Amino acid sequence: MKIIICESSVDSANAVKSMIKELLAQKNVEADIEIFLNSGLPDNMINSDYVDFMLSDSGCYVKIRSDEIVYIESRKNVLYVNTVDRRYKTGKRFDYWQSRLPDKQFYRVHKSYLINTKFITAYKRDSLVLKGDINIPVSRSHQSAFRKRLKELGMI
Repeated sequence: MKIIICESSVDSANAVKSMIKELLAQKNVEADIEIFLNSGLPDNMINSDYVDFMLSDSGCYVKIRSDEIVYIESRKNVLYVNTVDRRYKTGKRFDYWQSRLPDKQFYRVHKSYLINTKFITAYKRDSLVLKGDINIPVSRSHQSAFRKRLKELGMI
Protein backbone atom coordinates (compact mmCIF):
# COMPACT_ATOMS: atom_id res chain seq x y z
CA MET A 1 0.00 0.00 0.00
CA LYS A 2 1.28 3.47 -0.81
CA ILE A 3 1.62 6.28 1.71
CA ILE A 4 -0.25 9.44 0.79
CA ILE A 5 0.64 12.84 2.22
CA CYS A 6 -2.26 15.26 1.94
CA GLU A 7 -2.41 19.03 2.18
CA SER A 8 -5.82 19.24 3.81
CA SER A 9 -8.21 17.15 5.85
CA VAL A 10 -10.52 16.90 2.79
CA ASP A 11 -7.63 15.45 0.77
CA SER A 12 -6.89 13.07 3.67
CA ALA A 13 -10.49 11.90 3.87
CA ASN A 14 -10.66 11.36 0.11
CA ALA A 15 -7.38 9.44 0.15
CA VAL A 16 -8.63 7.19 2.96
CA LYS A 17 -11.93 6.58 1.13
CA SER A 18 -9.99 5.65 -1.99
CA MET A 19 -7.76 3.19 -0.10
CA ILE A 20 -10.78 1.59 1.62
CA LYS A 21 -12.54 1.16 -1.73
CA GLU A 22 -9.43 -0.50 -3.16
CA LEU A 23 -9.24 -2.89 -0.21
CA LEU A 24 -12.93 -3.77 -0.36
CA ALA A 25 -12.64 -4.48 -4.07
CA GLN A 26 -10.23 -7.32 -3.27
CA LYS A 27 -11.74 -10.77 -2.77
CA ASN A 28 -12.61 -11.96 0.74
CA VAL A 29 -11.54 -8.73 2.48
CA GLU A 30 -15.02 -8.10 3.84
CA ALA A 31 -15.28 -11.69 5.07
CA ASP A 32 -11.82 -11.49 6.68
CA ILE A 33 -12.72 -8.23 8.45
CA GLU A 34 -15.99 -9.67 9.73
CA ILE A 35 -14.26 -12.83 11.01
CA PHE A 36 -11.64 -10.73 12.81
CA LEU A 37 -14.20 -8.39 14.38
CA ASN A 38 -16.35 -11.28 15.58
CA SER A 39 -13.51 -13.38 16.94
CA GLY A 40 -11.82 -10.73 19.08
CA LEU A 41 -8.11 -10.60 19.80
CA PRO A 42 -6.09 -13.81 20.17
CA ASP A 43 -5.01 -14.54 23.75
CA ASN A 44 -1.37 -13.83 22.97
CA MET A 45 -2.30 -10.25 21.94
CA ILE A 46 -4.13 -9.40 25.17
CA ASN A 47 -2.31 -7.93 28.13
CA SER A 48 -4.52 -8.30 31.19
CA ASP A 49 -2.69 -5.46 32.96
CA TYR A 50 -3.77 -2.76 30.53
CA VAL A 51 -5.78 -2.14 27.38
CA ASP A 52 -5.26 0.54 24.73
CA PHE A 53 -8.13 2.82 23.74
CA MET A 54 -8.54 5.47 21.07
CA LEU A 55 -10.32 8.58 22.31
CA SER A 56 -11.30 11.65 20.33
CA ASP A 57 -9.52 14.87 21.22
CA SER A 58 -10.49 17.94 19.15
CA GLY A 59 -11.16 15.86 16.04
CA CYS A 60 -8.03 13.68 16.34
CA TYR A 61 -7.85 10.27 17.94
CA VAL A 62 -5.44 9.80 20.81
CA LYS A 63 -4.22 6.42 22.06
CA ILE A 64 -4.37 5.99 25.82
CA ARG A 65 -3.66 2.99 28.01
CA SER A 66 -6.16 1.84 30.60
CA ASP A 67 -3.57 2.27 33.34
CA GLU A 68 -3.54 6.02 32.55
CA ILE A 69 -7.27 6.29 33.32
CA VAL A 70 -7.89 7.65 36.82
CA TYR A 71 -11.69 7.46 36.69
CA ILE A 72 -14.68 7.57 34.38
CA GLU A 73 -17.54 9.87 35.31
CA SER A 74 -21.08 10.30 34.06
CA ARG A 75 -22.54 13.81 34.13
CA LYS A 76 -25.95 14.53 32.63
CA ASN A 77 -25.84 11.45 30.36
CA VAL A 78 -22.34 12.26 29.07
CA LEU A 79 -19.35 10.11 29.99
CA TYR A 80 -15.92 11.60 30.63
CA VAL A 81 -12.72 9.58 30.76
CA ASN A 82 -10.32 11.30 33.15
CA THR A 83 -6.64 10.51 32.80
CA VAL A 84 -3.69 11.84 34.74
CA ASP A 85 -3.33 14.82 32.36
CA ARG A 86 -6.61 15.20 30.46
CA ARG A 87 -10.35 14.78 30.34
CA TYR A 88 -11.97 13.18 27.28
CA LYS A 89 -15.64 13.17 26.41
CA THR A 90 -16.79 9.80 25.10
CA GLY A 91 -19.95 8.53 23.47
CA LYS A 92 -19.48 5.04 24.93
CA ARG A 93 -21.63 3.81 27.81
CA PHE A 94 -20.45 2.48 31.20
CA ASP A 95 -21.04 -1.14 30.15
CA TYR A 96 -18.62 -0.65 27.24
CA TRP A 97 -15.87 0.54 29.59
CA GLN A 98 -16.60 -2.03 32.30
CA SER A 99 -16.45 -4.90 29.81
CA ARG A 100 -13.08 -3.79 28.40
CA LEU A 101 -11.15 -2.48 31.40
CA PRO A 102 -9.19 -4.92 33.59
CA ASP A 103 -11.52 -6.18 36.35
CA LYS A 104 -8.84 -6.35 39.00
CA GLN A 105 -7.94 -2.69 38.54
CA PHE A 106 -11.26 -0.90 37.90
CA TYR A 107 -14.34 -0.82 40.08
CA ARG A 108 -17.77 0.80 39.83
CA VAL A 109 -18.27 2.57 43.19
CA HIS A 110 -21.30 4.63 42.24
CA LYS A 111 -23.79 4.81 39.38
CA SER A 112 -21.80 7.78 38.06
CA TYR A 113 -18.21 6.62 38.76
CA LEU A 114 -15.89 3.86 37.64
CA ILE A 115 -12.51 4.24 39.32
CA ASN A 116 -8.98 2.91 38.86
CA THR A 117 -8.04 1.43 42.25
CA LYS A 118 -4.33 2.12 41.76
CA PHE A 119 -5.03 5.87 42.13
CA ILE A 120 -6.79 5.63 45.54
CA THR A 121 -5.01 7.73 48.17
CA ALA A 122 -7.66 7.68 50.94
CA TYR A 123 -10.83 5.74 51.72
CA LYS A 124 -13.81 6.16 54.04
CA ARG A 125 -16.95 4.05 54.05
CA ASP A 126 -18.94 6.46 51.86
CA SER A 127 -16.19 8.20 49.84
CA LEU A 128 -12.67 7.92 48.55
CA VAL A 129 -9.95 10.24 47.35
CA LEU A 130 -8.03 9.66 44.14
CA LYS A 131 -4.61 11.03 43.24
CA GLY A 132 -4.93 14.78 42.68
CA ASP A 133 -7.36 15.21 45.63
CA ILE A 134 -10.36 14.06 43.60
CA ASN A 135 -13.25 13.15 45.93
CA ILE A 136 -15.51 10.33 44.71
CA PRO A 137 -18.66 9.16 46.52
CA VAL A 138 -19.15 5.44 47.23
CA SER A 139 -22.85 4.63 47.11
CA ARG A 140 -24.45 2.58 49.87
CA SER A 141 -25.24 -0.25 47.48
CA HIS A 142 -21.55 -0.59 46.52
CA GLN A 143 -19.89 -0.08 49.93
CA SER A 144 -19.72 -3.68 51.13
CA ALA A 145 -18.51 -5.16 47.84
CA PHE A 146 -16.03 -2.34 47.36
CA ARG A 147 -14.56 -2.84 50.83
CA LYS A 148 -14.22 -6.55 50.03
CA ARG A 149 -12.40 -5.69 46.78
CA LEU A 150 -9.98 -3.40 48.64
CA LYS A 151 -9.24 -6.24 51.08
CA GLU A 152 -8.59 -8.62 48.16
CA LEU A 153 -6.16 -6.09 46.71
CA GLY A 154 -4.43 -5.75 50.08
CA MET A 155 -5.25 -2.05 50.29
CA ILE A 156 -7.00 -2.24 53.69
